[in-house]
Amino acid sequence: KVAPKVKATAAPAGALPQPQDLEFTKLPSGVVIASLENYAPVSRIGLFIKAGSRYEDSNNLGTTYLLRLASGLTTKGASSFKITRGIEAVGVVELRECGVMM
Repeated sequence: KVAPKVKATAAPAGALPQPQDLEFTKLPSGVVIASLENYAPVSRIGLFIKAGSRYEDSNNLGTTYLLRLASGLTTKGASSFKITRGIEAVGVVELRECGVMM
């Protein structure tokens, strides 16, 4: 299926859109979203988490450590050795005799 052609319309010369002010939105779950319209053809997303030992208790010890390790788990361009190291770093151990991941 081919997307329909769209006729491009140019803004008048010298009429640049003004960037908007930074907007903050708080969701019912407590997540705060900051957004800014800058009329760019690309977007950027950042994720900031209140995490660390000061936010952990006995019920969720190690959550920050796991998030930090999981954020770097990508397989694009990684060797099998690097993938194995990353998986082992978050606690997965492969038993080669049985072929089972634990």
